[in-house]
Amino acid sequence: MPKETNMLEFYLEVSYFIEYISQFCSKNLASRLSQVLGNFYYSNKNYRKSIEHFIKSINYHIERFQKKSLLNEMSILDDSLL
Repeated sequence: MPKETNMLEFYLEVSYFIEYISQFCSKNLASRLSQVLGNFYYSNKNYRKSIEHFIKSINYHIERFQKKSLLNEMSILDDSLL
């Protein structure tokens, strides 16, 4: 199977995944993941390295979102304790 076909299949599967998780996360996170996916698809030079970079990027943005959410929850708790 040609590399372009594998790439398109991967792109479609991940875009469906992002669409699915966007129901459960902020629009900012879903938007950022979509941007990362688009950058991955259109600037691909080395298929394997691009997938690894893409997965690292997704993990980074999800972790960043989780930390931000945790900080928001902590500030709400601080406000309620005052």
